[in-house]
Amino acid sequence: MRTSLRATISDDAAFLLPNAPVVNGRENIKAALRPMLADPNFALTFQSTRAEASKGGDFVYLVGTYSMTLSRPSDKAPVTDKGNYLHVFKKQQDGSWKAVADMISSDLPARTEHPRHKSHKATEAHKHKHSHSR
Repeated sequence: MRTSLRATISDDAAFLLPNAPVVNGRENIKAALRPMLADPNFALTFQSTRAEASKGGDFVYLVGTYSMTLSRPSDKAPVTDKGNYLHVFKKQQDGSWKAVADMISSDLPARTEHPRHKSHKATEAHKHKHSHSR
């Protein structure tokens, strides 16, 4: 993982992807991004359309559009997704800025079937187990 990416995510950041549960925490976000960054077809561009800072100067948000290319799982052909994003950064005590929330909203239609993140499966198993113990 690139040091610059690691340095820009806060320890308690939230990462929101379409049709998936929220990913919380820097280490979980890094793990979620690892396969994407390793994809040979991976390409990502952002174009900001709006940026604003809080009156206190400790938060900044960016809104814009993105284009992301990944390999289609079935045949490894490149597939491009376009959509919108929201990045929220918080000024740290040392003066640096770190992402505290990151969200993308795809322009593609929602998938009818998608692989679940392992944390979602664990949550479902936990709910199922505890619903029968009452």
